[in-house]
Amino acid sequence: MSAGPLSPVSGRALAEVPVGRHGYLLLRRQGGVWGVANAQVTSLAREPGNDGSQGGGAAYRVGTAAEPLAADEILGVAAELAVRPPARAVARWWPEGSDGCALWSGMPVAVIDPLHPPRALRFAAPQPQGGESNGD
Repeated sequence: MSAGPLSPVSGRALAEVPVGRHGYLLLRRQGGVWGVANAQVTSLAREPGNDGSQGGGAAYRVGTAAEPLAADEILGVAAELAVRPPARAVARWWPEGSDGCALWSGMPVAVIDPLHPPRALRFAAPQPQGGESNGD
């Protein structure tokens, strides 16, 4: 059973996100809850024209030194998370690019390394425009 939707983050709430480098930014993407260490987050912006309810389109762009991450919803900032490696029973199904798992408000959180983000958090690669071919 998945948790119900949380209230959306307003512009004011984003401005109140602590400036400190401790903690984790928590986001929802493709039904999962993901955590990124605050020290790894460089920016946070809404994606124009998308509220996150449209299929694969992301509502937010989370900037990191490596690459931007896609988010459907920003859940908040957790001051602390007890991050642990996933249990062996679930490790084989755990998303690639995850540093470990934690619980936040009773929900499992996949804590990720933004240098190696899972596919679910990546923006789609740009498609060639104007009928360009690959040379075949």
